[in-house]
This record gives sequence, structure tokens and C-alpha cells, in this order.
Amino acid sequence: MPDSLFGSDSETESINEDVSSSESPAGLEYIPNALSEELVEPLMEYLAENIANHQQLHLFPPIPSVILDVSRLCIPQPWKDKFWHGREMEAGIIQKYEIGQGIGWHVDLDRFTDGVAILSLLSATTLSFRHVKDRARRWNVKLEPGSVVLISGEARYEWEHSIEGKDWDGSEGTGWWKRGRRISVTMRRVRDDRKTES
Repeated sequence: MPDSLFGSDSETESINEDVSSSESPAGLEYIPNALSEELVEPLMEYLAENIANHQQLHLFPPIPSVILDVSRLCIPQPWKDKFWHGREMEAGIIQKYEIGQGIGWHVDLDRFTDGVAILSLLSATTLSFRHVKDRARRWNVKLEPGSVVLISGEARYEWEHSIEGKDWDGSEGTGWWKRGRRISVTMRRVRDDRKTES
């Protein structure tokens, strides 16, 4: 695992860019440098101990304290007030992406409430969105290491998202970079009427 959760400097030189003629999905927010320095060491230790031999780790209560700290310190409180009734995350997935690995088009499961937060670590990647009813409407967001992307409302329910599987990423506007290993921490809350589901 790299020494820094933020990746190398070469991965953070460019900015997000819309590569289509569409407008940004309503409810999509991007926060660069969201991971506070105080969380770097304990989060690195937790990941080294718990995901080294796994591709994916599902989190349900009791949520590890370091992940709750990520929810507490990296996600703006006004956003949590609006979508999570002021509470912290209660369900999560830690996903490890090897170089060149992606994930197909999807909308997050309906059992979760509105409001999804994703922390990106180690390497930059492009998160792509397309409208479920008009697939010509597209939007790309470059997720820098240490950043958080917030997905709610229209972006949560009317757009699907994916990460294309490829070794090199970028565009003419953002510049090009070779992907490294990436880890994402997806944080959500479960709908009250779906909490009895196994």
C-alpha cells in the first residue's frame, strides 16, 4: 500500500472537467482535500489490517470508530442535516480497485436513503454519470485522492454512475494519468422501512 492516502503529486495536478455538452446533475457535489490530516494515519492502519486480503468490505453497525470519524469530519454537517437527519453514516462499503479495474453502470440500491458520500483514496479516477432516460446526457468528475463526492436528489435517482476499466485515465482538458490502486469508502444510511431486511 502506498505511503500516502493522497497518492502522488502527479495525480492531483488537473481539475474536474465536463467532457460532454450536458449540465452537471443536480445534487452532485465535489469536495477536494476532504480528508483531514488527523485521520490519515488511523485510516491507513485500519485499511492495512482489514482490506489487504479482500476486494470489498461491507460495513454495518457497529461501524468502526475510524470510519465514523471519516463521516464526522469529511462530510459537511449541513448536508448530513438535510439528507441524514443530522446523523452519521450507518452502512458502508470499502472497495479496493486494482490498476485498470472499474465498476459498471448502476444506481445505488433503493434500500438506502437519499444522500450517498464517497471518499476516494490512493489514486485519481474518473467517475462518469449518464441520465437513465437520456443516455446522451453525460457528466464526468475526476475524483482526486482525499476527495469526497456527494450524490443526492436527481444525481442519486435519475442518473447512473460508473468507472470505466482502463489503465490510463483523463482527457485533453484534465490531462492524462496512469491509474494506480484505488480504495473508495462509500457511506450511506438505510431507509427506516428497510432496516429489517437481512
